Order: sequence, then C-alpha cells, then structure tokens
Amino acid sequence: MSTTIQSNQETARTYASQLVDACQALTDIAAANQDRQTTL
Repeated sequence: MSTTIQSNQETARTYASQLVDACQALTDIAAANQDRQTTL
C-alpha cells in the first residue's frame, strides 16, 4: 500500500502560523513564583 504525499502551500502556511502563535504564547508566559501562602 503506497501513500501519496501532497504539498499545499496555503495549508502549510496556516499550520506554520499557528505554530508560531503557540510558541509565542509559551514565550509570553511569565516565570512561575513560589506560592508561600497555600498549605496542604
């Protein structure tokens, strides 16, 4: 069984844009601070 790989620039551009947005969102997350108030 063979699989044909198709190339679509518009689809690739859409996925690349979403990946850039996701990476930027991760980069924008502030550093975590230790919680000194919560007790378990």
